[in-house]
Amino acid sequence: MTTIDNYSRLVARIRNGEHFQLYKEIIDLITLHIASLGVLLKPWAAFTNLFKQEDAIYKHSLKAEETAYIAEANQARRNAFLVIKQSVETAALKNNPSGKEAVRKVSFVLDNFKHIPAAAMVEMSALIYNMIQDLRLPACAPHVETLGLTADVNALEAANE
Repeated sequence: MTTIDNYSRLVARIRNGEHFQLYKEIIDLITLHIASLGVLLKPWAAFTNLFKQEDAIYKHSLKAEETAYIAEANQARRNAFLVIKQSVETAALKNNPSGKEAVRKVSFVLDNFKHIPAAAMVEMSALIYNMIQDLRLPACAPHVETLGLTADVNALEAANE
């Protein structure tokens, strides 16, 4: 029983490729002695059938054709965010008294989401969604409009969707 217990701990710790290779070698070895299996032939057939299914599942490509489209869409979101951020930074450099308050309010929101460009894809989605919500609050929306960023916020929302 100790041997089985040790074996189950070993199998639980190995990675997918190691797991696959271990079972492949077991099948290769036992197949050489298949004639001597006797009553174990039926469970052996079930085991090898399950391994064939695992083999089919394990054959996946880490590089999918869709990856390029996803990366492109993710970059479009990042760029749309940077357009807003840089537009606010540019407005801050202008000597426009009415724009100063707008820059202050919108910058306050953007500062809470400054990590968007470096965020992982799924996290970026949530952060952008939350940022857009904040930019559309009654306390901030007029300032977004003052800075002429409404279309950019809408473009970011579309890119995020």
